[in-house]
Amino acid sequence: MRVNFSLYKALLDCLSESPEGIPAMFAEFPLLSKDSVGLHVLLLAKHGYATSQINYENTSEGVIWRERGVTRLTPAGRELITSIKTTDNTSRRGSSHAVSRV
Repeated sequence: MRVNFSLYKALLDCLSESPEGIPAMFAEFPLLSKDSVGLHVLLLAKHGYATSQINYENTSEGVIWRERGVTRLTPAGRELITSIKTTDNTSRRGSSHAVSRV
């Protein structure tokens, strides 16, 4: 499974600014921390997205996120999505990073 590392970093950066921080999230959800798609969904949920409102697709370019239907986001959730859209426009040409599921 390929992981879009710039998206992953943007999500982690946003989470690290929250009061709970990354260690608390991993302690609460230890299994999801080992699954990148689960982790992405969890991070988005923590910032105002309900998981049922997220449609994700794992492509050769990484994980593509789409809003499904009409969603109600908290300001933090909307800000997170905006930051991902502006941060995650870099190319990964030449990158051989891959993560396998266990």
